[in-house]
Amino acid sequence: MAKSAAEQIAELRKEMSELRETNAVLLTRLKVFVKDFENLQTEREKEAAERQENARLRQEVAEARKLLEDERARGRERDRENNDFRAQLAALRQRSDDDTRRAEAWTNRIWGFFVVLIGAILSLASGLIVTLARK
Repeated sequence: MAKSAAEQIAELRKEMSELRETNAVLLTRLKVFVKDFENLQTEREKEAAERQENARLRQEVAEARKLLEDERARGRERDRENNDFRAQLAALRQRSDDDTRRAEAWTNRIWGFFVVLIGAILSLASGLIVTLARK
């Protein structure tokens, strides 16, 4: 049986109402989906920025490590130079000690020579006095 125009209109209104409700639900879901998509896009952009920052920081760390290694190498070179200077200083101190011992030895020899010389002069003088006294 055929439906009357009023029944068909009522059904169409009902379908339109259902379609509006479905459309409103879908529109709400679409808005939520768009908002979620925007949030995900923002997060993705933040992550990309973080990756770039991390890459920059890794580069800075690599450069700092290279500078540290260079500084350590210069420090080792300075240590070698200091050790060379210390060895030279020790050799100079040894030479100075040897020269001081030699000077002390010569000083003792010179004083011994003066004592012998004075003894010889006194001996000659006493011999001359005795010789002059006999005459």
